[in-house]
Amino acid sequence: MRQLIRKALMLLGCVFGQAVAAQDTLVDFVYPVRPEPGVYYDPTQSGTGLTVDSVGLANGGEFVFSTFYHYGADATPEWMNFGAPLAQQSLVDYTASGVPAVLRGQWNYSRGGQCFDCAHAVNTVSTPPYGERRIEVIGGRHLRMPASGNAAALNMKLGKMLKPGGVMSEALLADGSVWSVKFRSPDSGTPIVYDGGWIRFKKRTGTSAADRAVFTGFEAGVAPVPAFLDVQAKNEVNQYEAACVRGSCGQSIILDSVQDGYDSQSVTFLVDPSNDRIRMYQRCVTGATGACPPTQPSLIKRAGDVIYAGRSSDGQPRLVIRLFWMTLGGWHYEYELTRVSADLISYLYPNGLPQQ
Repeated sequence: MRQLIRKALMLLGCVFGQAVAAQDTLVDFVYPVRPEPGVYYDPTQSGTGLTVDSVGLANGGEFVFSTFYHYGADATPEWMNFGAPLAQQSLVDYTASGVPAVLRGQWNYSRGGQCFDCAHAVNTVSTPPYGERRIEVIGGRHLRMPASGNAAALNMKLGKMLKPGGVMSEALLADGSVWSVKFRSPDSGTPIVYDGGWIRFKKRTGTSAADRAVFTGFEAGVAPVPAFLDVQAKNEVNQYEAACVRGSCGQSIILDSVQDGYDSQSVTFLVDPSNDRIRMYQRCVTGATGACPPTQPSLIKRAGDVIYAGRSSDGQPRLVIRLFWMTLGGWHYEYELTRVSADLISYLYPNGLPQQ
């Protein structure tokens, strides 16, 4: 029944526009994006760096501490400290900027403290006249400090995770990990959490490079897709799909599926090398159940932002996927994927995971 209601709302949404779309899209995000502790630096601007750590707050949020190591105008090594609660961006702000979370606060200078082999001496702390600054959390391993003064923006990556060339995202899809899936759907205004089973990413096979690269544009809808979801530099060879390895994955839209009785939905995950982010596109592909509608061949029906979101409470990597549905004109699904530990897999499946 729920599926029938959703399909009816989709059809009505095409006719009545925003009034229905507002009832069938998310009004907030609940799966947080957190920076991982460690040392961050911009590979294109080496010589400075940022250390990050955090503590949990009573309200379930986090307070983030950071130290920026840099140099004064006289080339003397200096550092500044920063501390602020981690703020998850609203749905409106995220749609406009593509930035999932931010830190806002004042930097503090530290000078005149203890030297390496000296007796302890108390340093002096002062607030430079910079005003409030922000650190943008692009993902759990990617922070950005906006440009200021004569300085360019710093796109800072977690140093211990950097791969040759500075691209980290594809490793999340290519390492063979198993992920447990939870996802939210509004279902006519009431967000419901579903269990989406366990999935694994695998490279697409059986189609030509030309077919994998066919993305002719976004489906017309009641609202334009956010600009940051449009991949400008597609990784046309190393594209991936999600395969179910355990449980009931049938309702999860991140899997390829047959819908509406006539078209096969092709869900593709690809890396945008220009900004080291993963995108998920769902498009219509003519399949065994019939041909795509004449107006929809290869058009992208849904576009998703796949964000490395930091660690879970038990230390496992997490992905958050936010799915924009063009016909409904808004964010409709939100996923949280948590890596399943090798110990749990071995315990449940001593002879290996079953093939599906």
